Amino acid sequence: MYTYSQLVVPRWVLLSGVGWHTFGASGTIARIRQLPGVNDDSIIFSDNGETTSNRPFIGPFGITDLAIVATPGASAGHGISFRVPDGRSGLAQDMTTLERLVLRGFPGSGIYVRGGSPLRLDYITTLWNGRFGIEVEDTHVDTDNGSVHQLSMKHISGDGNMGGVADGGGSTVSLKGLMAHKAAVSLLDIKSEYRVRPIGDSGDGSAMGNYHAVVIEDCACPIAATGVEHIATGSQTRKPGNAIQVKGPKRPDLLWQSVTVRDDHPSQTVGGAPYRVFDEVLSRGSSAPHGVLGVSIESYTPDQIATQVDTSRRDDLAIGESTLSRRVVTDAGVALTPGTLYLTYFTAMKSEAITLVRTCSGSVTAAEATLCRIAVYEVDDKDDLTLVGATENDPSLWSAADTAYGLAFAESFTKRRGVRYAVGLLVAGASVGPTILGQSHILQDEAAQKPRLSGALPGSTDLPADIMAESVAPTSVQVYAALTP
Repeated sequence: MYTYSQLVVPRWVLLSGVGWHTFGASGTIARIRQLPGVNDDSIIFSDNGETTSNRPFIGPFGITDLAIVATPGASAGHGISFRVPDGRSGLAQDMTTLERLVLRGFPGSGIYVRGGSPLRLDYITTLWNGRFGIEVEDTHVDTDNGSVHQLSMKHISGDGNMGGVADGGGSTVSLKGLMAHKAAVSLLDIKSEYRVRPIGDSGDGSAMGNYHAVVIEDCACPIAATGVEHIATGSQTRKPGNAIQVKGPKRPDLLWQSVTVRDDHPSQTVGGAPYRVFDEVLSRGSSAPHGVLGVSIESYTPDQIATQVDTSRRDDLAIGESTLSRRVVTDAGVALTPGTLYLTYFTAMKSEAITLVRTCSGSVTAAEATLCRIAVYEVDDKDDLTLVGATENDPSLWSAADTAYGLAFAESFTKRRGVRYAVGLLVAGASVGPTILGQSHILQDEAAQKPRLSGALPGSTDLPADIMAESVAPTSVQVYAALTP
């Protein structure tokens, strides 16, 4: 084991070890570790004498056959950072190569790239870093030429990289801000494992990282991704996230093939079903292992739309999310019996803050009601329900026929994608209950099959904070309710 404060690699230097990595502490390997208390990037580069450039060239150089390990408890620093000693971003020159490396346990990313022209990374394993396995960001120091040009990553593996959050973030590869007129990215054989960050690598033994395999944020460049595999460790109960997550206002020209994500492990029941590719802004995804994404998922050719876009969601609300699709709402006469809490279940497809709920009355109005309230419950794996949002009592609700009613929740709450919820409507003290827009054609016993679509809680005088699954009675009643920011 070799220790140091910080390595500054000059141009034309090959920093190389011997042997290869094992997960344990033993094994024939060149292992280097930063000294305690440094809290800075572990390996950086000389500026080649470019003391005034805001984006100096670095290299060419090579770093190979090393395990680069952080000191447990360090508070800052990447494993390898493409910068020079005074903090300026460095642009790696042609023939710069990083290969056969392990980067483990750093507070930042295993490798943080801020410039490459071109850059090649091959056979790299990133384990339990605080941000990402490999993070590539064009900070737009040079908006005319860009700082990241041709980028090739092959045979990259990542486990438990946290994404800069306490739990449930991170990815093996993160691409951010790459510019359309310069960057071209090739990703080949990317392995990702959503798993716990160990205590010995600055984790707490329970928080998990590598939620996605690849995150592409605000990139307008062409990207080809081939052979991306994303799983969660078999012993976990949480499902992995999406294999490729696209976010930010700019979209890549993305070609993907042989992309897979495991979502059927018997022990992993927590979380929604992941996609191979998911566009976070449009809240739309593809479960196809092969596909093309243009400037947005809307730009698919017709045959691609048929096979790669969930066409059942193309008419979803642009703002917010509803319990039922507007196209399948077939009845404006769904009757609410006074004193019964009616629950309509759905799985959230968007993560967003919710402040309002909208329902629509039918032809029959509520008469002499003393309580009219709407609730949102979070549903756990046992189908038990916990109240997360509720409106104040408004006895005038649904007192006019064929009217859309918008109502604010007493407190806003965050609806999370992949989580199961139930919207509850309750009228109490009324001599006549209202009819509501929704549907009630399904047999009540069929609606009660998992995942439950609807339920009822007779004898309700107000909204309970918690509801046990066994107390929910079957019903055919499903109501249309839209939850909006």
